Amino acid sequence: MSRVETQEVEQGRKLKFLEEIAEYGGPVDFNQLTHVLRTVSRKSKAINTIKAYDRENHVRRKWLSANHLPLDEKTTILYLAHRFLTTGSGSLAKIASAFQMANGTFSVLESQMVSDMIRAKRREEIATRQQPKMVELESIQKLFESLSDDPKSERDTLIVVLSFFALLRASETAELKWEDIKFSKNRLEVRIRSAKNDQLGLGRSTFVECPEGGDLDCLIKRWRVRVSLSGITSEFLFPSFQKGDKLSANTISSIARRRLEMIGVSATHHALRRGSANELQAKGLTLEQIKAKGRWRSGGGLMRYLQDNPMAQGLSEVPEEKEVTGEAEEDDGPPVLEKEV
Repeated sequence: MSRVETQEVEQGRKLKFLEEIAEYGGPVDFNQLTHVLRTVSRKSKAINTIKAYDRENHVRRKWLSANHLPLDEKTTILYLAHRFLTTGSGSLAKIASAFQMANGTFSVLESQMVSDMIRAKRREEIATRQQPKMVELESIQKLFESLSDDPKSERDTLIVVLSFFALLRASETAELKWEDIKFSKNRLEVRIRSAKNDQLGLGRSTFVECPEGGDLDCLIKRWRVRVSLSGITSEFLFPSFQKGDKLSANTISSIARRRLEMIGVSATHHALRRGSANELQAKGLTLEQIKAKGRWRSGGGLMRYLQDNPMAQGLSEVPEEKEVTGEAEEDDGPPVLEKEV
């Protein structure tokens, strides 16, 4: 049995409900049916979500045990108040969701208290929130210009520039295989097999302008030759140099951060996605077009990435002032009236 199927439900209304159902008699196999009910809430979620919730529940149980408290709604509210002092609103929401996966929904009073804590923490965060960083197209051009003739430089640069142009998350970059990229008429199709907002794994394609002989085109072809000559046999676009297996999302993020630092840019991998979205907006793409290209599920999610831009508000781009070369003509000032003699 998989981990999803064997995880037990802890104390709470859900467990009590399942125990009451199991007491019914008759020809029906209630053990099998209650097993379905025990596991269905976990099977409905992505594996990474389940792992994150399991970690939160483990930490919560450990704290409750250390303080000799039972596992129930009221003590979970106490635990949330404890975490409120040291953690952010996102973590509080994850703790609450993890509890509900194992126990069912909070009662009305407890639910209101959870919502109040999350909202209060968000208001606190507004005062200290910094403007998210984003990588600009100019920095991507610097990466091409600083490319070295060695496999690490080629791989790491391609990780960054492809993540920028295809608006890739680190997890999506790590999963890319050679068969996921296809050239056609000066365009590159990047196939994302699954994403965090694609729980059913239907897959999406993002199309990138890639003129033949351009920087991106040459780098991809150069990397393909480099891999073939190295003897690395891997289906993944970005394999490790040691074993040829795929890089983790955390490794992809670290590589991107280090490569950007080499050109004097301090930013995370996700700043590539943010910067690319704003670059597309400046070029005049509509919100729907950017949402489709970046595979955002909702317009609200995309709007958190975008900064105010005059072109996006219907204003034309102001041309840069031309630099004046040579000596400027001397200004004689206003005309002077001379008295006739």
